[in-house]
Amino acid sequence: MLNTGTSDSHDTPNSAALTSRLALGGALLMLCLVCVSAYLRLSAAGLDCQPWPECYAQATHETQPHPVARLTHRLLASAVGIVVLLLVFASFVRRAQRPVQFWMSVALLALTAALALLGRATPGAVTALVSSSNLLGGLALLALMTWIALDAPAGRRSGGGRRLQLLSYAAVGLTVIQLVSGALLSTTYAATACPVLTGCGAAAPAAALHLLHRLLGMVLLLADGVLAVGLLRKGGSARILAGVLLALPLIQVAVGVMMATSQFPLWAALLHNLVAALLIATAVAAVQRTSRH
Repeated sequence: MLNTGTSDSHDTPNSAALTSRLALGGALLMLCLVCVSAYLRLSAAGLDCQPWPECYAQATHETQPHPVARLTHRLLASAVGIVVLLLVFASFVRRAQRPVQFWMSVALLALTAALALLGRATPGAVTALVSSSNLLGGLALLALMTWIALDAPAGRRSGGGRRLQLLSYAAVGLTVIQLVSGALLSTTYAATACPVLTGCGAAAPAAALHLLHRLLGMVLLLADGVLAVGLLRKGGSARILAGVLLALPLIQVAVGVMMATSQFPLWAALLHNLVAALLIATAVAAVQRTSRH
């Protein structure tokens, strides 16, 4: 049970574990929601439609209703909303001991409400602004829930040194920038602007965005690799996180190459979205692992 006393100077194990489990469950729900949202968005855009690419960007949410996927999306969104409310209550009870965690949960609630209002105000909208806001907002919810789920008490943090801490924050920053560029590519129907790996053949803004996204991918691969090497040297459980940090960017690059060389199949784009979500969650986990208090 939650400890409702305000005079306690420390967290009880039960209340801390409950909050962590709630946040972890919410993060898993958000991961599923991000995947379903990506399917609705990309299929509505006509990605991998026939005849390709003439039909690309011609479809809409109205012409491709996907009733099962839409029902799943609504159920997942409702479940996430319930988890967020429970997290706010749990962190409110512990606000004297964990004020940062409480304000994180408040941010979760505000962002969830904003996304719900956006969805209600723009039903079926496929504009770049609305789609990008939904995509990036969902990833932000995933990152916040991951942060809360892994937020250990100060006495249980091992830290990783100032250098590793800075590297982990840099990895989060680079991942966020890369997610923004990817969201813009996805929501502006720019898949066909760069159908080859070595160049785009045009100076259009969409082609420049493609090249920027690919360059940022290489930079992020390098940054995550350096951070992973530092975590490997720490030993212990940090090695698992290091392995994930090494694997995910490599998988993401491989999927990106496959997309460009295979005329952007829908399944590859969905996998690209999934790995992107896992990348931001892993970067947040690295920040938590290397933080010192």
